[in-house]
Amino acid sequence: MDNDEVDLWATDEVHFQQHGSRCRMWVPPETKDPVLLHHPTRRSVGYFGAVRLRDGKFRFSRETGKFNAMTFFAFLKMLRRTSIRSGRSVVVITDNARYHHARLHKKWRDDHRKDFMLDYLPPYSPELNPIERVWKLTRRQCMHNRCFPALEEVLAAVETQFGYWANGMRPCVGYAQLLKTLRIVRGPCRVECGEEAVVAAGGRVEGAECAPVDGNDIVEP
Repeated sequence: MDNDEVDLWATDEVHFQQHGSRCRMWVPPETKDPVLLHHPTRRSVGYFGAVRLRDGKFRFSRETGKFNAMTFFAFLKMLRRTSIRSGRSVVVITDNARYHHARLHKKWRDDHRKDFMLDYLPPYSPELNPIERVWKLTRRQCMHNRCFPALEEVLAAVETQFGYWANGMRPCVGYAQLLKTLRIVRGPCRVECGEEAVVAAGGRVEGAECAPVDGNDIVEP
């Protein structure tokens, strides 16, 4: 991403369940197998989130109601206020949820297109959204193999972690990790989705068939 005039962000919504999640763990052979308890509930908490690809800067908003055009519009306005402080134009990668295209905020999006615009991924391709790696990391650090007797404990665990990332204490995911879902290489764009955003940033985006990026920010073809 050689263009210093453009910032790429990725946004999405997520729910974290109170019953937590399980994952494999290493247990010494001389130790009795642990018993993992889960609270028998389907309660959850939802968040809007956005991550800046160049440095892992994170923004989030808890959503106690539904994800819809009105709540997404409120998050977009908050994200624009904070993201344009860098002085760069902002391109936000997002999926094709209906409320991401809603007429409610279409005029607002058109009015701010010069410094803040949405760029949509292909339909049914969440694996191409870099923020999915942020959700995966959050579950690994906050949710795996833990019991949450109350939903408030989920809020505390998740938002404490989000706070570290939002306040710049450390990036949530490194640049190379984020680009494992969007592989940026030099040259003309070959796919429709995301090309305006990536060309603006000085590169080309290839789809899910690409090999993961490890190490270098830019991968030569």
